[in-house]
Amino acid sequence: MLLLAAVGVFAVFDAIAAGPGRRPPEVWEIPGGYKGLIVAHFGMRGCPPITRRDGKLVYEVRDGTYCSSDLLPEGKAVDTYEYVYSDGRRVVLGYGEEVAELVVRSRPEPDPGSDLFIFVGTPEEQRRAQDNLPRN
Repeated sequence: MLLLAAVGVFAVFDAIAAGPGRRPPEVWEIPGGYKGLIVAHFGMRGCPPITRRDGKLVYEVRDGTYCSSDLLPEGKAVDTYEYVYSDGRRVVLGYGEEVAELVVRSRPEPDPGSDLFIFVGTPEEQRRAQDNLPRN
């Protein structure tokens, strides 16, 4: 009984700590040295669910794309964008200086969901990418 009470207290604390409008933090794992546009497709049939590791949502980018059957998580959190090299080394990218989320677009049927466009590059390259995004 004591164990159940302790579990209940931790569950309530976790819900309060997260707060309204919060979501788990995201870790974007980007191949080391990659520069350019990343398109993340959420709510796509046939794609795997979002990986969860150590309480975080983990997105493994391959060839400039990511795909998940889960919908794009909503809410606020502190996210991390990392270069992941083949030797296991990781380098955190500075948001706004080296990487930025450009736009989210909703998709119609048959795969209702959304596409998130992210760009890895300098602020000037980010601005140019924003101006040259593919149209709906």
